[in-house]
Amino acid sequence: MIIAMLAVLIVYNVMSRNLGFGSLGWIMEGSEYALGVATFLGAPWVLYENAHVRIDILYNNLPSQAGRRLEILINLCGAAIAIVFLYFMMNVGVEYYTRGTRVFKAFVFPEWWTFVIPVLSFGLLIVEFLRRFWRLVVGDT
Repeated sequence: MIIAMLAVLIVYNVMSRNLGFGSLGWIMEGSEYALGVATFLGAPWVLYENAHVRIDILYNNLPSQAGRRLEILINLCGAAIAIVFLYFMMNVGVEYYTRGTRVFKAFVFPEWWTFVIPVLSFGLLIVEFLRRFWRLVVGDT
């Protein structure tokens, strides 16, 4: 939905500019934010659907037990990395909230708002990595 909206707005902006009607300044900035939102919200869903990019050459050439252990390790590493990102994003977001900093471009809003979606995304990634880890350790129940 976000990507479709971006496509329509960008085409509109290019046509408007080329026809001499001028450009809407907020479309470029809005596109930047929308791409970030689409990326961050898409990441946990892609992981959940197991549609992420992965290199299977090592995994496919390992015995099944070693491959399972590798999957467990990968999910633990993914969760650990997401925890680190979540921690730092939350710290910076809280700092911006405390300072009361604002973004002044085409849009004007509190700067901490830019950290809400990434924090949500990393939280969901942690849940999904741990869910995948749990299913490998305990099994499908």
